Amino acid sequence: MSTVIHSPVTELGEKVNLTLPTKSCARSPPKGVFLPELLDQIFIFLALDNSLHACTLVCKDWYTCASRVLWQKVVFEDNQINHFEKFEEFASAFASWKPPLHAIRRLLPLCDLGPFQKAHLKNSSDECDVNADVLTFHNPTVDATSRNIERYHRILRHLSLRKVKDSSINEPLLAVAKYAKDLTHLDMYICDYLVDTTVMAFITPNLTNISFAGCHQITDTSISMIAKTCSNLIHLDLRACGSVSDASISQIAQSCSRLRHLNVGRIREGKRITFASVKLIAELTDVSVLGLAGCDLTDECIQVLAQARGNGLERLSVNNCHKLTNRSIRHVLDHCQRLSVFEMKECHLIDDWEAITELVQRKVLMTLCDQQNRACVKWAKSQGKAVKVRAPIK
Repeated sequence: MSTVIHSPVTELGEKVNLTLPTKSCARSPPKGVFLPELLDQIFIFLALDNSLHACTLVCKDWYTCASRVLWQKVVFEDNQINHFEKFEEFASAFASWKPPLHAIRRLLPLCDLGPFQKAHLKNSSDECDVNADVLTFHNPTVDATSRNIERYHRILRHLSLRKVKDSSINEPLLAVAKYAKDLTHLDMYICDYLVDTTVMAFITPNLTNISFAGCHQITDTSISMIAKTCSNLIHLDLRACGSVSDASISQIAQSCSRLRHLNVGRIREGKRITFASVKLIAELTDVSVLGLAGCDLTDECIQVLAQARGNGLERLSVNNCHKLTNRSIRHVLDHCQRLSVFEMKECHLIDDWEAITELVQRKVLMTLCDQQNRACVKWAKSQGKAVKVRAPIK
């Protein structure tokens, strides 16, 4: 029971009802305040600098919220020790993937694998029984998460794996792909053995950000499937994917109108990306960041791009596009007023230093090679001007 006291009026002339707890209420234990939405926002901020893990130890509610945030974005950086081995452990927990013998040797170098080797010679049913014992990684984190693994399947949104040189990369990735159906971000960076079939297993309509930079075995096959499936694609990074050509990039342009970031820059196979696909990208998408380094571009291509995107173009890279001339730089200068970064290193047919100086004066960050930079400074001095070309921060 509670007692209600009717206060006459406040200073503002409002009546106030004061409720006083009875003795029985006063003796009841206070209830903790738990606001999942607020905790989620705080934990997302803490996750930025890897300060979140300690929060999982506070209480059950904090563990639930912190785990939900931690499992949204799973990243295996190349600066981590044994980062691919850690990914294999993740695949074992997330997708019940069982590594082959050579992987077990790498993961458990000090263990006696005699029982596994003997079992490996038996029939498949016996082998499975022994595998269950041998492949149990006594990792408290993995053991704890395994009880809620179905929930984590639904939570995972961002998967990143960087600089993996191991030829066995595709097996654990395929296992993970079976359950990672809600991904929005897929980032594979310089994974030498990543192949189309593995990539295609991850492709769902939920994906908006995809990067296979440096994964040179990726071809038009998987990119065409992305075009057919991922209509909400915003970011596509295919740097150094020399087998990707106009064929699939044209499909991306025709199917992914929301695309804002595209990078198809390359050192080799530049002739695979030409006016044919760049024209469609310029006319059919919202691209604002475009990497075309090393591609087979002409002045006509830059003209169409500059006119179609105009002030929508913010960053452009045409490094090592040797066919471009002063016509291209003038098109960029005249139409792209909001350009903030322009990279034109090794484009030696461009020597319109007046146009380049004007871009510099607009605070456009530019990438020039040493020869170009010296020529630009020399021209500026001859005109009584001072110019300092500033390159973008990588």
